[in-house]
Amino acid sequence: MKIIIVNVAVASGVQVIWTFGYMFSLYIYNKTTTYNLFLFIIFFTILIMYKIVRILSYWLVTGCIITPILSFVWLQIDNSPFRDIPFGGIGEGLTPIFLPIFFVCFQASILMAIKIQNLLPHDKQKEKQALKITVIQDIKILCFQVLLSMVLAGVLILNNLFVSYLIITLSLYILFIIRKKISGNGIFWIISWIIIFDQTMTMIFQYFPEEARRYLEVTQRKFEIWYLIIFIVYHILLTNFFKLKAERGKSQNY
Repeated sequence: MKIIIVNVAVASGVQVIWTFGYMFSLYIYNKTTTYNLFLFIIFFTILIMYKIVRILSYWLVTGCIITPILSFVWLQIDNSPFRDIPFGGIGEGLTPIFLPIFFVCFQASILMAIKIQNLLPHDKQKEKQALKITVIQDIKILCFQVLLSMVLAGVLILNNLFVSYLIITLSLYILFIIRKKISGNGIFWIISWIIIFDQTMTMIFQYFPEEARRYLEVTQRKFEIWYLIIFIVYHILLTNFFKLKAERGKSQNY
């Protein structure tokens, strides 16, 4: 019973993320931001399917219940994306109907691909095991980078030096712990950080009034550059630190 509750809760949480992600994308006019948002959601879903929920019925039931309800309630509160467009009323009415169908079909295809991959012969499975571990590891890194970027972007908007220093210190400590648990490739850590943090800041700036945006671009963009530099240098130091630690451990074993 406990396993069923956990699977339903996890699948429901993912369906909420899918629904909010789609509804939020209706307000985004930057295609790059939309692509990055859905790539993150897809990678996160793959990780959940690999690790926790592998039964299709959980995705079918939660998708057919949660997605239409959330999308319907959202559109009752704000249907501005469908205003002033041809057949906007029809699109608004059909969204709660066809959105769960699309989501469930897409999620079923992901789950089917995972199941087919697991049915491969044992020897081929062994060959792909290293790749599977690397992919899961990279997905975890991307998810962490997105969360960290959103937190730091929020700190930049607050424009409070004490809070900024506090959050940066905590972020560096948490990053050390995460790097210790998820080794990953140092170059991948740095590149993903630069892209994700920059895109997060670009996305957030779009939703500010024009006057506030001008002020933030003048004052806060320079802090964004410092954030990038600080974490890039920190990633380089951590990469060298863990590399030396691993080499020292090997030499002691011999």
